[in-house]
Amino acid sequence: MTAAGGDRGPSAARGEVGGATRSGSSKSALGSVVLLLVAAGAALLWSSSLVWDARQVARAAPLPPVVYSIAGSTAVPMTVALGLVALAAVVAVLAAGTLGRRIVGGAVAAVSIWTLVQLVGWSGASPAQRIAVLQDDGIKHGIGSAPQTGALAVPIGYAGVLLALAAAAVLLVRAGALPRMGSKYERGTARTARPGSTDPAAQDRDMWSRLDRGEDPTD
Repeated sequence: MTAAGGDRGPSAARGEVGGATRSGSSKSALGSVVLLLVAAGAALLWSSSLVWDARQVARAAPLPPVVYSIAGSTAVPMTVALGLVALAAVVAVLAAGTLGRRIVGGAVAAVSIWTLVQLVGWSGASPAQRIAVLQDDGIKHGIGSAPQTGALAVPIGYAGVLLALAAAAVLLVRAGALPRMGSKYERGTARTARPGSTDPAAQDRDMWSRLDRGEDPTD
């Protein structure tokens, strides 16, 4: 004979495996979101600090030509804004609940799309438009002191925007499945508070909570 509770059977084992798998998947998704946001913020802030364009502009004789350069933070200021938003979103994602995470995801998506629009506008600008922007907002240098343009500066900016959009998509789609900081402690407290409860609603919540953790609710 089998002692009561000694063998919970294959269904209980499958429940434990399924619960562990869901928990691991949720933690992995949360870790991916955090990594995406950190990578997006770092890429955007790095890109914004690099020189995106530098052009020589002739002047009326006898004045020598000059070189104007412009950094990403001036060419597309939204790269800095999105970089800071992405890094701030890391803290918000870890602390917020489902609704808060969806709001964060929507905000990151909106700022990312607007940044992408500005990036595409910069990439598609004509040489004359670029020179006009450089003369208005760029930094003037002598011929011998002109900085080098970062060949990957703009692509890094695009990569940062795409990473931020990917993080926003996960938050919007899977916010409810992501674990929350302190949830393990809260579940433990709830678990010790309910054993003697006769409230059917409380017992039902406890059963589903234990199933979510992969435990056998009949123990």
